[in-house]
Order: sequence, then C-alpha cells, then structure tokens
Amino acid sequence: MKYRLFDFIQCPHCKGEFEIKIFQTTEDFNKSNLLTDNDLCPSHCKNPDSRLRKSDGNLTHCKKCYETEILEGLLTCQCGRVYPVIRGVPRILPDAFDQNLEFTHKYYDDIRKISKSSYIREKDYFDKMFKRTQGTFAHQWKTWGRSGRIYGYTDSEAKEWFLTDLTSKDIDASYFQGKTVLEVGCGHGRFVKMVNGLDCENVGIDLGPSVDLVYEITRDLPTAHVIQANAMNPPIKKEIFDYVWSHGVLHHTYSTKTAFDIIAKLPKKQSGRFYIWVYHKGGFIWEYGNRFLRSITTRLPASLIHFISYALVPFLYLVPAYNKSVNLSNMSWRECALSVHDWIAPKYQWHHSAEEVISWFEELGYTNIEQTTANGVGITGVRK
Repeated sequence: MKYRLFDFIQCPHCKGEFEIKIFQTTEDFNKSNLLTDNDLCPSHCKNPDSRLRKSDGNLTHCKKCYETEILEGLLTCQCGRVYPVIRGVPRILPDAFDQNLEFTHKYYDDIRKISKSSYIREKDYFDKMFKRTQGTFAHQWKTWGRSGRIYGYTDSEAKEWFLTDLTSKDIDASYFQGKTVLEVGCGHGRFVKMVNGLDCENVGIDLGPSVDLVYEITRDLPTAHVIQANAMNPPIKKEIFDYVWSHGVLHHTYSTKTAFDIIAKLPKKQSGRFYIWVYHKGGFIWEYGNRFLRSITTRLPASLIHFISYALVPFLYLVPAYNKSVNLSNMSWRECALSVHDWIAPKYQWHHSAEEVISWFEELGYTNIEQTTANGVGITGVRK
C-alpha cells in the first residue's frame, strides 16, 4: 500500500478519512524514476514526513510516497473501526482480522487499544451474504490465477480485447493517459497490470484473498493499487475516478441492480465513464436448466465442484457467455475448467437482458449509453 492510496479510500461505514499506524514499510527508489510530476497526489497527504509538501513545492517528498510501501499497519477511523494492512494490501472487510490470525495475534495489543467498535453484527451479516462467494473465488484464483490463458485470452490478447470489446467505440488507448481507473472485482489481477500500462493510475478491489496475487504482479508499478474490499460497500470516495469498470462480477452479488446503483455513483460527474458486463438472459429452457444444475452444484463442497468443473469441459460450447472464446481448440482442458467452475460454483448468478441494464443507466441519468461488442451484455455510459 502506498500513501497515495489515501486520496482514493475512505471508511466504508462512516465515510470518514483513514489515519494509519505503521508497523512495517519498505522502499523502492527505482519506482520514482517511472513517475512524472503529473502522477503526484493532488490532495491531502498521510505521509508523516511530508505533511507540508504541497506548500513548500518539494516534489522529492511526493515521489517518496510512491517509493514507500506500507507492508503492515492499521487503518483507523474516528468512528472506531480498524482495518489491517497485511502483505502490502489494505483489508477493509469485517472479517479481516479473523482471516489473518497471525497478524491479529502479532499486533493484538495495538488493535485492542485503537478499536472502539464491535464488528459482531457486521461480521455476521458478511458471513451470511458474502462468505460463500469469497471462498469460491479464493479457490478459483488460487487454482487458475496463474494460467497462461484466462477465459480464453493471453495477456497480450486481453489488452486488445479490453480496448475493442470492453470499452466505448470512441475510446482508444490514448483516452486512458493520465486518467484514474477503478476496476471492481479485479480477480486474478491481469487487467490491473494491463490497464496500468496504458499510462494511467488505477485501483483494483476484490472480495477475496486473490488480492495477494494482484499485489505480487503489480507491486513494481508505482501507480497501481489494490484493496481487499466488498463491492456492495466499497471504501472508495465518490467522483474521484475517470473510468470505472466491472466485468463479470456484479451478477455474482446478491443483487446485480443494487450493486450497479452503488458502483455507478463512483465515477466523476459530467465526464466519468462506467462499464459493466453481466451474463445474458437466455430462453426458458436454458434458464430453467441452468437453475436446476446450479441448485445442485452450489450446495456441493469445493473439492467436488473442482472435480465436476473438469468433467463438464466438453459442454462449454452450450454456454453463451463462453462458447466463442473458451473451447478446447485454443485452450487446455485445465484452462477450460476455470470457466466451468466460474459458472457452476458461485452462490449467486443472475442473468439480464441488454434492455434491462440500459434502463439502469438511464435511471441514473447516464448519457452516451451503448452496448459494446463483448459476448454477453456489456454496456457503457457517461455520467451526467
């Protein structure tokens, strides 16, 4: 975690500013060589060594904020909530301490002294609504997160796919230069790294522990950031980002529309863009058959779902969301099994028509709404 991240995040409960108690940092002086003056923070600073850096114009202090990685620490808020920074990633979730007991035991006295709030109700709600989803994708990205092809694409192919199929027709690579970008549900992290290469500053958030993989592959990028957080209660400040996008994620929440309404309010007003991709709603037979199959698979233990994912690979051509890009002609059996797992394992899975998603954009006053060429339902718009 870099000091710069404080310009983007806030307490998800009270929307207050975070302070930081640092236990361990490291510095990489090579990072500042990749920065220009345009990359530097425009607002407040949490670096205790450079509180006045804006008034004295000392850009050396600013670059130090990008060189320094906070590896272990505590994010504290005036409402009493405390969240850990572990292995360089802020974990802004109610169950963060329970999921990282080694850290919790190590700094128990500090946590007890600072925390003024009980998380029992928040944690019980989180466990009920999100725990299964968190565990499903934890297994998925631990198993397939380093595959050569993910959903049919290599790293280089994914960049072309992003720019041609997952964005508006009037956008090319030059649009992202100097922009701020938020990816909601960054999963394996390859898009965080790829989009950062378009000369922008970007943040990826994800519910599961795959954020460790994301941090690993983006740590050397001074303007790439990652957070473990819940898309249904994101610790993100509104109207900070030029481009917000979420591909294949929000339909795995308990309500796609509720998630949409939350995330769609994050881009900048007047110019910020939002892109979402969700599963397409099929005909009666397809929808009924899918629900029947998932009514069984979503109740199975993870080890059995893993086995079934491999067994069902030959049937991928029946799945509209995958039949064009994911098949045995261009992928290994193991790589195809990822897409099966992504289909049959998550607790929640909702399907929507393009007309329905477009209406969501219209309800929130978005303009320049268009459907992208991505297989499925990909819609983008500009916030008023």
